[in-house]
Amino acid sequence: MRVARVSAALFAVFALSATAYAGGVSSSLTIQAKDNPPPQRSKFHGKLTSTSQSCQGGQRVKLHYNDHENGYQVIGRDKTESNGKWSIRTGRGHIPPGKYFASNRKKGDCPALKTSVVKIH
Repeated sequence: MRVARVSAALFAVFALSATAYAGGVSSSLTIQAKDNPPPQRSKFHGKLTSTSQSCQGGQRVKLHYNDHENGYQVIGRDKTESNGKWSIRTGRGHIPPGKYFASNRKKGDCPALKTSVVKIH
């Protein structure tokens, strides 16, 4: 049954994004999960899009995780590619249950962004 619950959770993930506007720049950040069985590696990935090319590539994205016991912790970081894509691996096998979201900090005219929370069961 674990696979069915994870699949349902992942189906809902594809619509999760955040949009912000600052200094004349509109940007959005998305998050998706790709859950793989061992020995493959699972990952979270997404894309930062912006009306300003300088706000799209080279931006640091952090992945936050809450295991229901210790609160949110940063468990991974990546810099966006020039096309805004980012990817953070979570390790071998299935993604651990918990709540996840991605974020980035304000940088110059580029707004800070935070995605909606993804729940993995």
